[in-house]
Amino acid sequence: MQALVQAMADVFSGSVLVFDAANEKAVKLMLKTWLKDAEIKDVGAYFAISAATREINA
Repeated sequence: MQALVQAMADVFSGSVLVFDAANEKAVKLMLKTWLKDAEIKDVGAYFAISAATREINA
């Protein structure tokens, strides 16, 4: 993930990257509701963040 973000920073210098993250409970709820309602069936993987300050450093 770090390499991807660095490559994006290199290509899009001067830009700002913004993302949103959800905890495991929110991701499971999204899989049951939003993805089902949108009829999206090809999600092979997902990720969640439980402790952002520990998992994502500066």
